[in-house]
Amino acid sequence: MQNTEIIFGAPGCGKTTHLLNILEKELQTHSPDKIAFVSFTKQGAYEGLTRALEKFNIEEDQFKYFRTIHSICFKELRKTKYDMVSRQDYLKFSKAMNMKFIGYYTEEFYHNDDMYLYMYFLKQNNYAMYKQIRDSAQQNITKLKHVALNYNRYKSQYKKSDFTDLLSQAIKKKIILDIEVAIIDEAQDLTTLQWEVCEMLFAGANKVYVAGDDDQAIYEWTGADINYFLNLEGHRTILDKSWRLKTNLLTFAKKISSLIENRVDKDFRAVEEGGTIKHYNTIKNFKFNDDETYYCLARNNYYLKRYTTELKKQLKIFKTKNKYSVDPDVMFAINNFKRYKENHLLDKDAIKVKKMLKKDIIEISKLEWYEALSISEENILYYRQLIQNNIEIVEPKIFVSTIHGVKGGEADNVLLLLDITKVIYQKLYTLSDSELRVLYVACTRAKNSLHIIYAETKHSYAEVFKEILK
Repeated sequence: MQNTEIIFGAPGCGKTTHLLNILEKELQTHSPDKIAFVSFTKQGAYEGLTRALEKFNIEEDQFKYFRTIHSICFKELRKTKYDMVSRQDYLKFSKAMNMKFIGYYTEEFYHNDDMYLYMYFLKQNNYAMYKQIRDSAQQNITKLKHVALNYNRYKSQYKKSDFTDLLSQAIKKKIILDIEVAIIDEAQDLTTLQWEVCEMLFAGANKVYVAGDDDQAIYEWTGADINYFLNLEGHRTILDKSWRLKTNLLTFAKKISSLIENRVDKDFRAVEEGGTIKHYNTIKNFKFNDDETYYCLARNNYYLKRYTTELKKQLKIFKTKNKYSVDPDVMFAINNFKRYKENHLLDKDAIKVKKMLKKDIIEISKLEWYEALSISEENILYYRQLIQNNIEIVEPKIFVSTIHGVKGGEADNVLLLLDITKVIYQKLYTLSDSELRVLYVACTRAKNSLHIIYAETKHSYAEVFKEILK
């Protein structure tokens, strides 16, 4: 990519605002349809588009290339949703192979057969990372080839494409967009294959802006090619102030990033003095302030239960992924159960309550809601105590998540469990830069305070923190 400017934006440095200022400058000499703004995630592309629409008086359809890279390829190849591999296709493929594929994977690989499809996709997206993981994990090469061969046969037979195919097909067709300016956000997360697509799509652009932060590259395991980003040639701009991190938190975060070997050194300032770092032996010792926001983070999904159990004991309303601790349907059934028993509900409301009843319930006239409704014992206690203590059901300020789930976000407080699985513990030594970046992302979500909770299990980040605290 010629005439490239590389923008390094550390946590809270206002990278998106900086890119919108660039966009505003480019719109003075270029029409919106001659500018592409692409991002690794839908959320990133959507944020760029939303904020552009808010700032500029331009119709949405004029920003035709404000999309993810996959979405641009999908549109340019004139695909429809019926051309794409769906959940039903994975079910059919599973049945044909006598295996189980869901087409979605995390590092834990709860569905073990998805490891083979994961490796299939990784091989196409970043061969170097594929080879490293394959060799270190001593993968069953014969089975990998068997699954890959039959998955390709399935797609060929049913004329289906997956998201990786969109990229490969776009390269094969040599699609070059008729644009003059390209802006690539979240660049640290692009795979080798996505970089190849960008090189081709934006070959006709007179100016290319590439923005990201190598210290926040936490998707290497999915094929993100951080070396490609680090080796880009062009003018480099480093945003020099974090509008999120206070002095003590910034100093702590820089101690983590200093342990990363393969990185660009970025000197940036804190928003103001202050910020606290506290340590706890257990979550039970932590008390939440209803006026502040919280991220309750763990490296692996497995450990999130520790948060949710304690939060329920403290009668806190919280959110995990897209699910609230207080289910609106359950609350409706509880609040209307008495009227349902007395046949005083409208039919549509009665149906909503009926759906929540235990399947083996026949006579409910003498039952209380906690005896009749299909709710787990743990949640029954939680709901009863919320009601007894007159806890107001409000939009939660507490979010329970893995570290990967809050990338790009921020909260007043971050709680971080140091527990990690054996697989992640091993990665601290085999892919140490990757794991240090994950830890860096976790600690840089905090605006006011970072609360470190010591591990209760054998494997943890403890050794890293000992090095930092020296």
